[in-house]
Amino acid sequence: MSLSTYWEPARKGLGFAAGLMLLGAAAQAQFVPAGTYASVHNYVTLGDTNGDGRLDIVTCNSLGTVDVLLSGSSGFAPATTYTTQLSSCGTVAVGDVTGDGRADLVAGDFTEGWLAVLPGQAGGFGTPTRYFVGNSSRIATVVLGDVTGDGRADIVATDYITGNIVVLPAQAGGGFGTISTYTIAGLTRPIGARLADLNADGRLDIVVGGSQVIGVLPGQAGGGFGTPRTYMIGTNDVADFALADVNQDGSLDIVAPGLGSVQLYLLQAGQFLAYGYYPANGLPNVTAVADVNGDGRPDMLTNDSGTRDIGTLLGQPGGGFVNGNSYTNWPRATGSASYKSLAVGDVNADGKLDIVSGNMLSNEVGVLLNTSVLAARPGAVSQDLALFPNPARHAATLHLPAGMGAQAATLTVADALGRVVRTRALPAAPGCQPTLDLTGLRPGVYTVRVQAGARAAVQRLTVE
Repeated sequence: MSLSTYWEPARKGLGFAAGLMLLGAAAQAQFVPAGTYASVHNYVTLGDTNGDGRLDIVTCNSLGTVDVLLSGSSGFAPATTYTTQLSSCGTVAVGDVTGDGRADLVAGDFTEGWLAVLPGQAGGFGTPTRYFVGNSSRIATVVLGDVTGDGRADIVATDYITGNIVVLPAQAGGGFGTISTYTIAGLTRPIGARLADLNADGRLDIVVGGSQVIGVLPGQAGGGFGTPRTYMIGTNDVADFALADVNQDGSLDIVAPGLGSVQLYLLQAGQFLAYGYYPANGLPNVTAVADVNGDGRPDMLTNDSGTRDIGTLLGQPGGGFVNGNSYTNWPRATGSASYKSLAVGDVNADGKLDIVSGNMLSNEVGVLLNTSVLAARPGAVSQDLALFPNPARHAATLHLPAGMGAQAATLTVADALGRVVRTRALPAAPGCQPTLDLTGLRPGVYTVRVQAGARAAVQRLTVE
């Protein structure tokens, strides 16, 4: 799978935790509540908004404002509220769309056809600039990534009313070009959207979920898109879904919530094929995929819109999933609540993926810290991988565990959200000390993993 630079809502993590990983039966993940924070919201995501290497919480709401809760050494600061100049904000994304090296906020209006860009500045965010999408439009999702192939992060949005996929291309100097709109025959009421290189051609494709359909706009050379493709997914609207290599065959698969279950569709020979349905707690309306127990296999996370519980489905050796524990930030006595977003990322920089979720009834966001004990098992993982220097700025040298260089291996780097940001093949070369180029990586904590056959080694790396 080819990797390109992109930003998208952090609730869709797929990665691995640093530490000793289990290669036997699935280890139980463990999470503990680590506090709730006031924020009026209908959407939650994560991103490093101030460049300190820590993940902050970003929310938006029907009042047309966004909240930013900065991460610190002892939790999150109270929310700082910014106006978007939108009537109602239904979605927000974090990423550098102005090209100045600072994280910006991009918000979408679910009642009118506007996008708003809040430029990152020292100490916060500046005055928003609005961009008109169209009359009778409702922006359901915003994702950020280089879909035009010029090295700049563009804005991609879905319009729930018209069914359009909207692309606002970034230009040199921080501005944007003319909006382009695309339609996918057979796809209506598009809500969820993801950017990924599905066909391994080095270009980002746009993947959109609508009424019982997943639609794909394949990226082409020069910034255009090829003939759209559609895939029937279950019997419900695909309001939320995750893309992840669930069966670890090198292709991205689809994970989507269903009625009391999670639906899995595997990408095989260019087609998404139904693979299985896994029972989930209650009525899940959000799913995420991440390796939360550190065994090297992707796990599924679901929410229950009635009980506020977050459930885990743990990846099994050879494929498949089993139900794990459930967790919550709010006592059941407070009554039912609706999670509208589920964000996954390493919020306390300990190398484990944590969970941030929202309670719309209490106007709070809650943090569940990952406290899983990643114990070693025979023949599983070596912790002898060393990186020098660490912290590093431009490059780091890997010192592989004894005997590991005798076999061809794959080097992978994941950010604090669990997203893979670097991958490299390492040829068999005993005694080799490969160099990891850090050019283009934002300051923060990353996890470096070397996989050689059944043997793996992992280590945390701080990029300054």
